[in-house]
Amino acid sequence: MVSLLNSIPVYEKCDLTLKRGLGEKLLLRGMAFTLGLEKVALEPKRAIQFGTRIARMENRKEKATDKALRIE
Repeated sequence: MVSLLNSIPVYEKCDLTLKRGLGEKLLLRGMAFTLGLEKVALEPKRAIQFGTRIARMENRKEKATDKALRIE
C-alpha cells in the first residue's frame, strides 16, 4: 500500500490551492464520494482524537497538556 501511494504524484493526492476541507486528502475524499459519503468527504481534516470526537466523550475540560486521569 505504501509503495502504491508513494508512486502517485503529490498533485494527485492534494491540491492546497483549494479551500480547507476540499484540497487535502484528495484520494480519501474521492473514495468517500464514490461510496456515497458526500458530507464526510467535505469535512475538514482533524487530529485523530478530535476527528473521532473521543476526547469530548471522556472529559470536556481535558487539554492536550494535561495528564489524563484514566492513565494514572
